[in-house]
Amino acid sequence: MKLFRTIHRLRSTGLGKLLRGSQELALARFRLYRVTPAEIGRLNTISANGRPATEGDQGEIAAELTCAIRLSARVVPWRSDCLVQALAAQRWCSALGIPTEISIQVGYAETREFMAHAILLYEGTCILGATDAVLSDIYPSRMS
Repeated sequence: MKLFRTIHRLRSTGLGKLLRGSQELALARFRLYRVTPAEIGRLNTISANGRPATEGDQGEIAAELTCAIRLSARVVPWRSDCLVQALAAQRWCSALGIPTEISIQVGYAETREFMAHAILLYEGTCILGATDAVLSDIYPSRMS
């Protein structure tokens, strides 16, 4: 059943978007080696002050692009974890004038294991990188 849903999403997303998603993931994977925390802040500023906005519902367009990124990440032959996906989606949204923000969340899991997770926000709402279940597993950093 899960495979059927994935195939249905692939067909409704469109081959062009999936190919662009794969291309953005490849570029983000190469950029990952040069990205520092300060660089992520700079990318957020560039995204907020980017090109003129795309016509139409930006939230809907951003959701379609992030869906294409998530689906492409499942099939590319390289590792495309949360930060790679967030970098790719932010670059693509920026090219269309959609302001987004990458947020890195850190904390401890219930097993006291340190965790870090990247999410992509549009107008303060998470559009890529987490579900409620994942976010509830990440707790605020504790100094102890």
